[in-house]
Amino acid sequence: MVSLRVASLFSGIGGLDLGLLRAGHRVVLMVERDDHCKQILKSRFPGVPLLSDVAEVLPFMIENCDLIAAGFPCNDCSHENLRRPGLENGVATRNVSHVFRLLESVRVPWVLLENVVGLLTWNQQGTSRPAIDYVVTELENLGYRWAYRVVDLVSFGVPHRRRRVFIVGSLHGDPRDVMLSQTALCQGQCISLGEHRECYECFLTPPRMATEMFSASIDLGEKRRPPLTDILHCLTTTNGRR
Repeated sequence: MVSLRVASLFSGIGGLDLGLLRAGHRVVLMVERDDHCKQILKSRFPGVPLLSDVAEVLPFMIENCDLIAAGFPCNDCSHENLRRPGLENGVATRNVSHVFRLLESVRVPWVLLENVVGLLTWNQQGTSRPAIDYVVTELENLGYRWAYRVVDLVSFGVPHRRRRVFIVGSLHGDPRDVMLSQTALCQGQCISLGEHRECYECFLTPPRMATEMFSASIDLGEKRRPPLTDILHCLTTTNGRR
């Protein structure tokens, strides 16, 4: 397997980067402005250059990279935001433009973008096109082929519904080979992976594996939705304060 050199923008606590690291790739640059997240990144990715602002990233810094990974801000597209101005009318989500700014100067072979499913829908007022239209148009203008897929954490054995859009762009490969498997739904493969337990989708269908423990995840600070058995709808760093 080819090991890619990864430039991570909007790194957060390094979730995407950890997955890429476990897949055999190497993170060579990280960018994150949140001080708490930066503490985690420094601990988990020692020795990796860490910048504080994506605007500080210059083209020469990514010249030797094979992949740009960016989980760019979702604030303006998220359905949790009642205003939902959309990417073009918002502020935070528009920072994805820095990805394309860099790609204009350095054609990195692969691009991996991640965001909320609100990326696929019109803004609250219906006046701004879905953000994914802007994203893939920019990719096409730069000569990238692209494919996207919606992935839910419950498909990986986690009692947490969190659907995310993943977009892969490539200059020379077919991103569909990366994003789209032959079977869209798990057919029992989950049993042979990880800790030999069912993913959540398989758990909901018979025959069920015998379980020794039953859990009910309830977020007492979440007032927008009722409690859901085995699912914590949304865990955020502000739950404790709510």
